[in-house]
Amino acid sequence: MPSASGGHAGLLAVGLDGTGKYLHWGVIQLSAANLVVIALIVVLFVAAVLLPFPGDASDDEEQK
Repeated sequence: MPSASGGHAGLLAVGLDGTGKYLHWGVIQLSAANLVVIALIVVLFVAAVLLPFPGDASDDEEQK
C-alpha cells in the first residue's frame, strides 16, 4: 500500500501536521483552506446561474 507522501499520491500529498494559515479581518478569522473552498463554491454557483441549460431553444417551441 503506497504511503500518502509517496507512490501514486505524489503531487497531491499535503502535510497536515503543521499549523494552518489564517487570515484576519477584525473579528473575522478564516483559514486559507476554507477561503479557497468558499471561493470555489461561489465560482460554481455563478457558473450554474449564468451557463445555459443543455439543449436547443427551438426544442421548447416545438413541444408547445
